[in-house]
Amino acid sequence: MEFLILAWRQGTRRQYECYLKKWLHKCKIDNVDPVHPSLDYVLQFLLASYKEGLNYSTIGTIRSALSSIITLDGKPVGKHDTVCSFMRAVYQERPSIQRTVTWEVNDVLTFLKTLSPVHSLSLELLTKKTLMMMAILSGQRGQTLHVLRKELMDVSDKEVTFYVREKLKTSKPGRHYPEIKFKSYSVDPDLCVVNCINTYLKRTEQYRCSEESQFFLTYGGSHYECSRASISRWIRDILIGAGIDVCKFSSGTTRAASTSAAKMVCNMDTVLKAGGWSCESTFTKFYNMPIKPKCAFQDGVMERFQKKT
Repeated sequence: MEFLILAWRQGTRRQYECYLKKWLHKCKIDNVDPVHPSLDYVLQFLLASYKEGLNYSTIGTIRSALSSIITLDGKPVGKHDTVCSFMRAVYQERPSIQRTVTWEVNDVLTFLKTLSPVHSLSLELLTKKTLMMMAILSGQRGQTLHVLRKELMDVSDKEVTFYVREKLKTSKPGRHYPEIKFKSYSVDPDLCVVNCINTYLKRTEQYRCSEESQFFLTYGGSHYECSRASISRWIRDILIGAGIDVCKFSSGTTRAASTSAAKMVCNMDTVLKAGGWSCESTFTKFYNMPIKPKCAFQDGVMERFQKKT
């Protein structure tokens, strides 16, 4: 079992680990084989989780964790008809309503434009602006932006190309996202991602001990290679600055927002390639969302009132 766990990505491992430990502990107490339990025993475990107050999504994670080690009737336990019926019952009682809209990319770009000129920004603002521009214009996860490295990039005044060598969430045997390209935007230098990247490289050159370094560095007193959590926090700071409600939209929603915006003007193949999706159904189900509408009617009524007063 320990060797099979190596097939999981780190994020999956972290997500499953606590529930599998709980499962193994219960099986040990009850003297039950954790890999070959009865269907009734699995259902009792899931029901106990439900009675603890866990929501549909969390119980779904537990089901997936158990499915990774348990097979019943020739199929993963999570796909057993009875387990599927149990999950439908959980959904009826504790529905998990997915987010149906995303934020307007133009609002964030408008805010980023105010952070100019680029060469005059503090290192903190330059870092955050460069990161957010790259996130919006690549449609990539924060994980991907975090692993970008200085020695694995080609730079010019017109174009910047990053070559990704790390395993990503979408990496599979025979399929890997090889490179990310950014082109200059001559229409508005304040919103030119290539300009941001080149300026950032020049500003951080003195803090890099060698050519081999992570692209994004911390901007405090010590300029270390940043953590994955820092990437999320910096994106969140920009969202707050742009007036986006971060209680509703986390830093991870940047991918959905940018690709949903791109779909309005690009063909589907372009969007799928940029996001690293192999099929349209994944994008459609989890990322393609309408932009959150403005309250035009309400604003109009209140504007009329303000004019009267």
